[in-house]
Amino acid sequence: MSRIGFALIVSTIVLVCVATVSVTASPIVSARSAMYSFVLEASGKAYDRSGNARNVNLKLSGMGYGSPTWIMSLRVGSGTIKVAGYGTFCVVGGHGMLIQPSDYVHLNIRVTPLYGGPVSLWNIRGATGTYYNDEIPLTLSSRHVILPTSPHFTMLYRLELTGKVTLS
Repeated sequence: MSRIGFALIVSTIVLVCVATVSVTASPIVSARSAMYSFVLEASGKAYDRSGNARNVNLKLSGMGYGSPTWIMSLRVGSGTIKVAGYGTFCVVGGHGMLIQPSDYVHLNIRVTPLYGGPVSLWNIRGATGTYYNDEIPLTLSSRHVILPTSPHFTMLYRLELTGKVTLS
């Protein structure tokens, strides 16, 4: 038997095995996947240009699609961000991903002043804890975020938040 013939036989066997596993595994994955409403609440600190610590409170709500013990796609509907010394800001949407086996979360949210105005984008990532009792603990961070303040935007540095995602 030639090397090419042997390679064809081995590759065919591997493809059949992969196809069998994927066909038998897909009902299991889809049975665990669902749609959830979520509320994300986190608080912590960020630092202004002068190095002053500012308390930050973040509350988001939206829909999650997938499995809380595997991978969830997050669609942020709305929320608020309160920053000490700068006021309250609205979250007008966003998206993200929560990957439980890797303990990873990533969010992109659009932030505006409370009554409308310019928009800034926050790109924050972090780590998740173990899913238990419809809650997922998490930590979020970003090197810098921009507040859409008037007349000029304000940059905050070293954002560090801890909190949880509650599913229903």
